[in-house]
Amino acid sequence: MHMAEGILSLPIIAGGAACCAAGCLWALRSCGPEQVTRVGLMAAVFFTLSFIHVPLAGTSVHLLGCALLGFILGRQIWLALTIALSLQVLLLGYGGLTTIGVTATMLAIPGHAAGTLLRRSGHWPARWLGLFAFTLALLAIEAALVLAWLALSFSQAGVVSWWFVIAHQPVALVEGLLTAGAVCYLQRAQPGYFHPSIPAKWTAATGPGPGGAP
Repeated sequence: MHMAEGILSLPIIAGGAACCAAGCLWALRSCGPEQVTRVGLMAAVFFTLSFIHVPLAGTSVHLLGCALLGFILGRQIWLALTIALSLQVLLLGYGGLTTIGVTATMLAIPGHAAGTLLRRSGHWPARWLGLFAFTLALLAIEAALVLAWLALSFSQAGVVSWWFVIAHQPVALVEGLLTAGAVCYLQRAQPGYFHPSIPAKWTAATGPGPGGAP
């Protein structure tokens, strides 16, 4: 999902930068000391996940992590993605400086939407939480791929973008399973993690429900 310099049109770059800046300002409004630590941790997680590239049919793919970041961070996903993507460009040469905003926007919008749905969908029994998280993660990844396809298509790279989407389908399934496993683990380790308004006693008796960061 790293967009290189020169493949996106100027309007797409400008629009992505504006969306990313607005998202970061919005996230900063509710970013306290606890959120700062969490943002740093999840930025490191994203940095590591997207650093590992797997060769596939003439291209390379990697895990996106947008749903997991959305589940854990909420709106702070904008900050974590922008930090991690900037470090990858500066330290590893992945993507381009001018396309950071576009890449962050493509991942943050579906990731935050998935996190919001998980928090506001009601109290899910523990046995169904993993399936729900898997579904949301899969939808978030597909939405991110569609946004990438649109960005490339409007930049006269439509043929490349279709192959880009197809190549990431196996990754979407694997990441959905990994994300579901992570969500279930966090709920077992800390009941009510994704729905902190539910008392721990209630979640231990009936099973946790979704929720998350502000």
